[in-house]
Amino acid sequence: MADWKAQALCGSDPDPDVFYPDPSDRARILEAKALCVVCPVRRACGDAAADGHERHGIHGGYLADDPDEWAQLHSFLGRPAPARKRATPKPAVCSQCGREFVPRVPEATKCSPCNQGLVAAGPTIARVKALRDADWTFAAISQASGVSYTAVQSVLKPGRGRVAADTEQRILAVEVAPEQTGAP
Repeated sequence: MADWKAQALCGSDPDPDVFYPDPSDRARILEAKALCVVCPVRRACGDAAADGHERHGIHGGYLADDPDEWAQLHSFLGRPAPARKRATPKPAVCSQCGREFVPRVPEATKCSPCNQGLVAAGPTIARVKALRDADWTFAAISQASGVSYTAVQSVLKPGRGRVAADTEQRILAVEVAPEQTGAP
């Protein structure tokens, strides 16, 4: 065992797996990095990881799995960052909306907006415009739909591509008869 390992703070951690977290588990990564920042042998740990081409885990306060952090570790050590081959992400088709997207993780089946519960804003924009054309105020649409006044106004902001699915359902449920004008 290298001499520096005996002084490493991670050696006394009751859960050594915290230094080999899933790359998507930000909480565990931050927990490990917080210990690394104050570790007296941080540089030696980073040197050992860089010398050994360690590709997984937290070393010297950097996530070796992440190509950007791997380069930051080398910069911290005063070394040139070695070239790391980045896998070319393969596009996927969202199982919900059918749009093509580049998944952040290989097993992703939905695009980011669909994961966040967002839907295309087109129908919602059309309904708000129709209600406004029928002399409905934003306040009246808000009251009839149960959607906040601000959210109703923001539907018509230029460049609006997505809205929350709940907002869409509530606004589309507001009906106006052809002869009806003004607030309900």
